[in-house]
Amino acid sequence: MHQGRDMRPFYEANVPLGRIGEPDDIADAMLWLASDQRAGAFMTMALWPQSPA
Repeated sequence: MHQGRDMRPFYEANVPLGRIGEPDDIADAMLWLASDQRAGAFMTMALWPQSPA
């Protein structure tokens, strides 16, 4: 990574929502996938790439 530089503004400017995801965003997605309504029955994580920020 770029030592000594704050890369957050760069990442935020290049994300469609204009913000970096928070832990609650991931938790909500996992709850949706595991829901009783089988909402996520046809989804795979291949469609939701994760990137450590």
